[in-house]
Amino acid sequence: MIDRICDLHCDTLYEALKNKDSIIDRSGHLSLEKLSCFNNFIQVMAMWSDKKLKPDEAFCAYSDGAVKLNYELAKAQSKDLRIKKALCGKDIISNENNGYSSVVFAVEGGALLADDISRVKKLWLDGVRLLTLVWAGVNSVGGAHGTEVGLTDFGKDVVNECFDLGIIPDVSHASDKMIEDVLDIAVKRSKPIVATHSNSRSVFTHARNLTDDYYKEIAKLGGVVGISMAPQHLCKTDACIVDVISHLEHYAAIDSSAVCLGCDFDGVETLPKEISGVNDLSKLYDAIVDTPTISAYADKIMYTNARNFLVENL
Repeated sequence: MIDRICDLHCDTLYEALKNKDSIIDRSGHLSLEKLSCFNNFIQVMAMWSDKKLKPDEAFCAYSDGAVKLNYELAKAQSKDLRIKKALCGKDIISNENNGYSSVVFAVEGGALLADDISRVKKLWLDGVRLLTLVWAGVNSVGGAHGTEVGLTDFGKDVVNECFDLGIIPDVSHASDKMIEDVLDIAVKRSKPIVATHSNSRSVFTHARNLTDDYYKEIAKLGGVVGISMAPQHLCKTDACIVDVISHLEHYAAIDSSAVCLGCDFDGVETLPKEISGVNDLSKLYDAIVDTPTISAYADKIMYTNARNFLVENL
């Protein structure tokens, strides 16, 4: 039976802000109360840069999200939910040792930077520790999947500033050219990167998914890749847990130390058939245990790989 999970991506904070509800007890794929069905969890919560907003509007929305997260984590503790924000690896270890779960703050979409490099430090000061560089189309940082645009000059500055400050660049949603550009900088800097929610292009051909070569390079740098529950990135139609297993098997066969979860809860309209939200991850765990090729990696996939990466690199 699963008692701990580490998930690298959800959009719950943005959805709660947009709908004026609480991340503690909201309906939807994920809430802090739903996560508390596990004895311990580490949840990376991303504030999305809504593409409908202008960059400065998105930055203002992000600031509201940062305030909301801090307020609600404090409120959760008053409700005896043992959850704290983690700003560094030592925080995660301390939280574990004292019976607390951890939330790590992230931003999805670099559009809110709006050619202002000082905003990267503002993110860091607010506690942001992972930055998904792009979401869709082209922004001041570079191009998303479906484009052939790599990092702009500003984007290269952003990646280097992230490395300098201690924000981990995330290449999920990025174009192949942008992934290559980020990898080039990461190799030169001897720094890891992540793809927090990116499935395998070899299992299902989609521009949002990673090639095996990119997966290998991320793993070689000490990074990790999270498997997403987005049906459109798992298979053609009628996604189910079997399709999630296929992506996990493929990545684990390449490097079992780099594959983990990046579920994208509250960031997708539908989920694989047997999964209604975070509470159903126990079903995924059972399916992994029942799959001979990856059963030995069940705890690594569900928790240890991502947890160890965060402890070592935050």
